[in-house]
Amino acid sequence: MDINKIKLDNNFKLIEASAGTGKSFTLAHLVLRNVLENKLIPEEILLLSFTKNTCSELRDKILSRFCKLKLFLQNPEGTELDNTLLEWYKNYQKEETNPKKIILDIDNFINAIYKLKVTTFHAFCKNILEEFSIDIGSTQDPYIENNIDNLMLDEANENLRSIFSKFATGVTAVTFKSSNGLNLGITVNSYTSLSLDPPLILWCLDKDSDLYEEITNLDNYIINFLSEEQRDLANSLAQKNDHILNEGQFTSIGKGLVIKDSIGWLSCSKNQIIDSGDHSILIADVNESEISDGYPLVFWGSGYNFK
Repeated sequence: MDINKIKLDNNFKLIEASAGTGKSFTLAHLVLRNVLENKLIPEEILLLSFTKNTCSELRDKILSRFCKLKLFLQNPEGTELDNTLLEWYKNYQKEETNPKKIILDIDNFINAIYKLKVTTFHAFCKNILEEFSIDIGSTQDPYIENNIDNLMLDEANENLRSIFSKFATGVTAVTFKSSNGLNLGITVNSYTSLSLDPPLILWCLDKDSDLYEEITNLDNYIINFLSEEQRDLANSLAQKNDHILNEGQFTSIGKGLVIKDSIGWLSCSKNQIIDSGDHSILIADVNESEISDGYPLVFWGSGYNFK
């Protein structure tokens, strides 16, 4: 099936395939097409799946697809696209010839991606029943009543997440060479300085991260302070299963990888790891550092646009 030939109309489409054959890839590509061709905005799109994990992976794949296209538009010679996306862009060029306009549309989507609804079938149906319970003459069943504490906890967690997002942070990228020789990086905004004497820093890593085992077994890594021009790189390295650095994006420094055009970096070695809630706190010794000119990338309110 050629995804680029699927008509973007209101008619029902059924994509049926076994596990691992590319259904999520297809959906992510169709979201990109709808946003750029039909000018849909995130709040006009609803995506449903069976589990929370697949919903999270689907959201990551969608964001990664937009970021890769933007990187290609900014640097066609240094960025590779998969054949599906490349063929689509060649055809789309006939309709929109200005790459800057496409980049603007991509940025608008990325800045509002938190409004994109990606949820499970169960959660969606449950929300519908609760929202229209009076209209349909339905009363809450015992299951919902017995789990009111869980619902209140979910709401409390969302409120807490919103409060946390009001604290502006810098954005860093932890880079390293993996155990199988890959050049990898992950976006981190939980970095903080800890001590000057001895020089220590700390940062936090989600235990659900796909790089958790790899990183917690590292002895050495580099913390790069990203510049305001490196938003796309930050978005890309934040996605699951998409942490590989291209050769032109870094310089090798001893055993570490320094991201080009970052405004500074620290060469670190493991000191200790502290288990805490759903994250681990990584404390590291600072062995070497360098600073460059430029303005930092700042994260605030679930995005980089904080004005």
